[in-house]
Amino acid sequence: MACSDWLARTPACVADTYTGNQAEFVGFSLCYIRMNSSVGKYIALAGAALMLIGLLVWLFGDRLGWLGRLPGDIRVTGQNGGGFYFPIVTCIVVSVVLNIVIALVRRFF
Repeated sequence: MACSDWLARTPACVADTYTGNQAEFVGFSLCYIRMNSSVGKYIALAGAALMLIGLLVWLFGDRLGWLGRLPGDIRVTGQNGGGFYFPIVTCIVVSVVLNIVIALVRRFF
């Protein structure tokens, strides 16, 4: 869809701010925002995946106590009760699992 086609279908108040031959509107560019039908599919798939993950955590959350306390996670406790915690091994495990899931989704969808 060309910019002129998009501009022809815009309301008059937006079309009044068009700056001539340039593909920009005052303040920001609307002409370069293009979405095809696959964007909606990905958004729906991401929403369904988030709902599934939320359901799994809700149902099996008490059994996931080990997540975040793997060997190799960094924990420094201060003398006054403060401290620092960085679950680096947990981050690596979650990253590997998500990479595998995304690779499978891309392969079959």
